[in-house]
Amino acid sequence: MEICRLDPSRTDEIIQIADWYLAEWSIPKETSIERFSKQSTDDILFHLLLKKDNQIVATGGLHLQVGLVKVHKEYSKFGPWVSMLFTDSNFRNQDAGSFC
Repeated sequence: MEICRLDPSRTDEIIQIADWYLAEWSIPKETSIERFSKQSTDDILFHLLLKKDNQIVATGGLHLQVGLVKVHKEYSKFGPWVSMLFTDSNFRNQDAGSFC
């Protein structure tokens, strides 16, 4: 397995992640696609991919803007946040999270 940064020009990978986030958390695809295509430094410090045989297994990153703060404003003093963690259901419970 390998870890790499999400490249904002890799539309195919961004769409796959957007599909996961839509299915898991009901985040509109367009929102994820726009966010990861721009990767503004006032939002995303970095976002990583874990790949096996060039297939994305898991993803997550260090973000400044998270949904939790929209609901609980008192948490805005904390951050950045490890967030948007997701593992493909085909790779869960197979120690992908222990790769590092």
